[in-house]
Amino acid sequence: MIQKLHITEIEQFLAESFVNNSHNPLTLKITKSDEQGNLEIDINTNINRKIEAVGIDFELSPCEYIDFDRIDINDYKNKTTFTSSALELFDYFLAFNDSVSCLVDFKGAAWRVMIL
Repeated sequence: MIQKLHITEIEQFLAESFVNNSHNPLTLKITKSDEQGNLEIDINTNINRKIEAVGIDFELSPCEYIDFDRIDINDYKNKTTFTSSALELFDYFLAFNDSVSCLVDFKGAAWRVMIL
């Protein structure tokens, strides 16, 4: 089932999806609808994959001084990425791609995302 929402609503959408869905992690395809932040999200419950317990810490905050010219989006593929902000992570991924297929889970105080 495809859901339409604005990127600012992604964390609430993910949280509600975990409550309403018995499949963890969630398998999603997130597609940009336009350049104003509107998205289409397709949840697929037929894929049974696991997210690795170790991975990359991804945080976008002004104090961390990430050099975007040196980050390659391919460095994140098929690796677990931890973040406290799914909004910042998906905003970053969608800046380089029109769509992202991924697994998403929540553990402790962090979102765990694996780009497929």
